[in-house]
Amino acid sequence: MSAFIRLCNIGLRGLTLATKFALLLVLAIYLDPAEVGIYGLLTASLGWLIYLVGWDFYTFSAREIAGSGKDLLPSSISSQAALYFVTYIPITIAIIIAYICGVKYTEHAIIFIALFILEHIGLELGRILVAIGHPLLASFILFLRGGVWCIALVAVLALAPAYRELSVVLCFWLVGSASAALLGCVALHRLMGATVFLGPIDWRWTLKGLKVALPLMLASLSIRGIFVADRMWIESIVGIDMLGAYVFYIGIATVIISFIDAAVVDFSYPKLVSAVKNGDARSYLREMRIVWLGVAALTIISGLVCWTFLWNVGEWLSRPVYQQNRFLVPYLILCIVLYGFSTIPHLALYAHRRDGSIVASQIATFLSFVGLLLILPSSLGVMSVVFSMLIAFGLMLFWKGISAYRQGLLS
Repeated sequence: MSAFIRLCNIGLRGLTLATKFALLLVLAIYLDPAEVGIYGLLTASLGWLIYLVGWDFYTFSAREIAGSGKDLLPSSISSQAALYFVTYIPITIAIIIAYICGVKYTEHAIIFIALFILEHIGLELGRILVAIGHPLLASFILFLRGGVWCIALVAVLALAPAYRELSVVLCFWLVGSASAALLGCVALHRLMGATVFLGPIDWRWTLKGLKVALPLMLASLSIRGIFVADRMWIESIVGIDMLGAYVFYIGIATVIISFIDAAVVDFSYPKLVSAVKNGDARSYLREMRIVWLGVAALTIISGLVCWTFLWNVGEWLSRPVYQQNRFLVPYLILCIVLYGFSTIPHLALYAHRRDGSIVASQIATFLSFVGLLLILPSSLGVMSVVFSMLIAFGLMLFWKGISAYRQGLLS
């Protein structure tokens, strides 16, 4: 049964990613490259804000829930909800101030605020479902967040030229996020009962979690920061049209990471955490072998598929900016492949609570990326970003791999 569930989970993730493929392709066909570039900036900024507002608290709470069972769940949900509500307020105010001050690309501020809140709620609900052993349901919620609305939008953009605008894309996205958040709440209510959202707020538990999560939040923001800084840098040195081409290629290349999460991480990290907590070395080693095989196979296979797809589609797209920048494809695929392989030592370090190694490696990765951007000549254009990313992700893989190996976590 577990193999069947895993297959269904991969299928749902694959369907979600296929719709994102289709959406990016349709945006590249029907929207101006400048609008595709702005879409890329908004999505990257949204992803970074979601990690900021979430404090990366799930890195603590998921381990606690996976290791302690479901009794902790009601108090955990209430405590996290209180924490997140407190952080929504200053971020929302900051976005409104940026809009009032006329900061570049903030004309969609209201929808952006609603999106970051609803996307964060859907993300956290999915993480909770994974932690309590329902990854398939989490993937269905993800399908609502990133699949169903894309299918509807693709049909509208293809059939109704009057609606080929970025604002329409964001409105469809908002409906999908709201639906996913609602379904997640209903699912937890059905699984755990009415009291699942009525647990006591445990601020002591929250503060304990923040001590663990804050360093990991810095690590996550560092990695996410790379996918914001790259877009800002490209827009500043070569323009928004060029950014549109980059967003299209990197957006599809990152599908590799999503496949790894769906097929390996969502299933393996609760088992690894539980095995370490229970001192079950045999189960840990068995699960790590599955991680090795799964990550290696998926990274190589999906990397080759993405490479072939992007290379051919880049030639087929009519807008010259996509054809002229098709040379980026192999470099971007290699960047994501390096990122993908770093998942193996990352999971080993995470399961053993070696958070210091994770934090140090990811902060160093971001600093090296930014440092290289400042050192490399701007005359390299977009390749200054690509070279910086290659070296930074190579450093992350090396650092995490050496750390896990020296501590005997990969044997």
